[in-house]
Amino acid sequence: NTQGCWTEAYKPDSVTPALSGGMEQCLICCNYYQYHSLSHIILLSFHLFHISVISSVVTTTSLQPREVAAPGSDITLSCSFPSSKNLNLNNLVVNWQRGESVVVHSYYHGRDQLERQSVVYKGRTHLFEDQLTVGNASLRLSGVQLSDQGPYTCDVTDEQGSTQEKLQLLVAAPYDEPRISIQATCDGFVVTFSASQGFPQPEVVWKGVMGSTNTTMELDSRGLYELESEVTLRLNSTLTVTAELRLRVLDQSFTKYLTLHPPPGKISGSQGLFFDSMLFSDPLFRVLFTIGYFGLLILHVFYSSGAVHRDVIPYLHKMFRGS
Repeated sequence: NTQGCWTEAYKPDSVTPALSGGMEQCLICCNYYQYHSLSHIILLSFHLFHISVISSVVTTTSLQPREVAAPGSDITLSCSFPSSKNLNLNNLVVNWQRGESVVVHSYYHGRDQLERQSVVYKGRTHLFEDQLTVGNASLRLSGVQLSDQGPYTCDVTDEQGSTQEKLQLLVAAPYDEPRISIQATCDGFVVTFSASQGFPQPEVVWKGVMGSTNTTMELDSRGLYELESEVTLRLNSTLTVTAELRLRVLDQSFTKYLTLHPPPGKISGSQGLFFDSMLFSDPLFRVLFTIGYFGLLILHVFYSSGAVHRDVIPYLHKMFRGS
């Protein structure tokens, strides 16, 4: 049974031992829990195992001329040209195009000309017409879609000549810093690496892990991804695990390191359950264990003898007195 008996949350990570029977049963496997946080290093200390979590973030910027927009957002694609006070808008031609042939927006004869506009941009584009006279031919694009991604060209022609600007639209969103959660059981624990509010799908890489991992990614209502990646570990010796998220289109990378140390005196049962030998050397535990054991033994003898309820006290007195 892996129903949790307690949850201790901390930022940005959390740990949830999963045992039935309440806190008393949890204490059999987890004798005590300590939490210590120092800057970006989060140290979790269990009597069953010790965990160190270290986070690192690497973000670099690209020198490529590009605009970045998240799915569903609005963005302004910049374009400027030399202007004069005597600019006649009737002689101004502005044409926005994606790729080689997709017409995004056209303006000439003093007004928008959208007859040849691609159907995928219908109702989603406009120029800042009141700023054309000052040389601003930027395009406002609303409700960004993944299909909008690609190279854009802005061509402007007026009495003074022609101007062309190129840019790249990238549909992407950086992920929030990932979170680590740990669900502990007597025979091991499940480590979950999760992140959200990013696009497109990132790479998730585990290192130092034996066995398979399970990663799921789902789009939320805004078109951004939420991901969870799980791995099940069994602690037999000191173990270092690395979980990394990579979003190459934005050169974004997050890495978390976990170092787990088994406590001294750990013994492994035939069923793979971990017990702390120090727990059995605790005087209070030995007393409680002895009382419980002999109590069950007495009850067994009592019921086996067929004694009735009213004879309990004399029967026990007789057993201990030996008469």
